Amino acid sequence: MWQEHPCLYNPRNQLYHNKHSRTKALEKIAKNLQEFIPGIKVNDVKVKISYLRSQYAREIQKQKEFTRSGMGTDDVYVPSVYWYDKLKFLREFIKIRKGKII
Repeated sequence: MWQEHPCLYNPRNQLYHNKHSRTKALEKIAKNLQEFIPGIKVNDVKVKISYLRSQYAREIQKQKEFTRSGMGTDDVYVPSVYWYDKLKFLREFIKIRKGKII
């Protein structure tokens, strides 16, 4: 559902900075989720998207840290969260900041 609305994750999308378009996209996602999560609100969707984006960025950071640390191929970090592969569409839009993983 999220991937169908590039205005929510692609800063190069012409509607990315259009608050009305972003709100409409969040409303559509919330409406689609009503079947599975009755009573879900637009703000709930917004919070969940923010959380997933942050967690996805952390998983990418962990992979980079393991690669940079010079560990052997047997010690490569492989994300175990079930949604990791489903969020690969975000990869080109995630900027990893320098810093330590907590």
